[in-house]
Formats: sequence, structure tokens, C-alpha cells
Amino acid sequence: MFTLGLISVIDALSETPMRELHAKLPLAPDICESLVEHKGRQGELLECLNALEDKDLEKAERILPTAGRLYSSALAWAHEGTEPPLGRRHSPGRSQRADTG
Repeated sequence: MFTLGLISVIDALSETPMRELHAKLPLAPDICESLVEHKGRQGELLECLNALEDKDLEKAERILPTAGRLYSSALAWAHEGTEPPLGRRHSPGRSQRADTG
């Protein structure tokens, strides 16, 4: 599902309609159907994600009742990945090793 989510934005990145892209990409038919027509369970989940990104929690939770909670958890997880190691911040322009003289 994570990979499907990444692929779901390739049309915006390439400025090419998804219908054109799916013919060029070596994807399984069910993945193409999910991406192009939002059919099947994966397509429904993409539709749910689109609703969340549009701030339409009501629509998202009609598709998946726990969508809001899951989306919040995913955002928190993604934010954790942007934190520096061990909570230390490196200031631009400063050397990381001490001057020895």
C-alpha cells in the first residue's frame, strides 16, 4: 500500500495523466485499476487518502472509520523521520569536530 501511495502521485510529478502513465509502467492490472479508476479495496483507500488530503474527514471516515486516527499516526511517524539523530541539531557553518589548536 505504501508503494501504491507513492506511485499515486507520479502523474503530478511527471505532469502526465495517470491513464497515459499506467500503460508505460510495468504494474499489475489491479494496481492500474486502483490508480486510474480507484476501484477495488486499494482504490478505495486511495480515495480515502485523497479525502484526507482535501481535509474531508467525513468522506474519509465513510470509507474507513479509523481514517482520521490512522492518518494522524502516519503523520507523526513521518515527522519522527525528520528529527535529527539523538535529538541533536547541527548548526549550519559550524564544524562538527572540535578545533585542536
